Amino acid sequence: MQPIQYNRVYHFTGYQTSSPSVPLPGNQVDVELNAIKATTDAIRANLAIIQRDDTLLCNNTVHPDAFNHGVFYEHRSPVHQQNFGLRYRRCHGRHWNRTH
Repeated sequence: MQPIQYNRVYHFTGYQTSSPSVPLPGNQVDVELNAIKATTDAIRANLAIIQRDDTLLCNNTVHPDAFNHGVFYEHRSPVHQQNFGLRYRRCHGRHWNRTH
């Protein structure tokens, strides 16, 4: 699930412009900070799904289907592609083309 989008509810600048000597309404500050916290918490929860505490990607996070195959296969030799059951032939120097 994607994080909740933060949308500002209270316009503090307008309040301060119309009432410069009055403190900001604490309840409105709390509402805004709680909304920011909810969005930030959701982002952190989603990040924890793909990133380990040591900052590396979690196991099984990235897999071949996550890449555009044209980009992925151009930079790998057929030796690296054998796990995907695809056949390749060499063309144009160091690039490899899929032969189906």
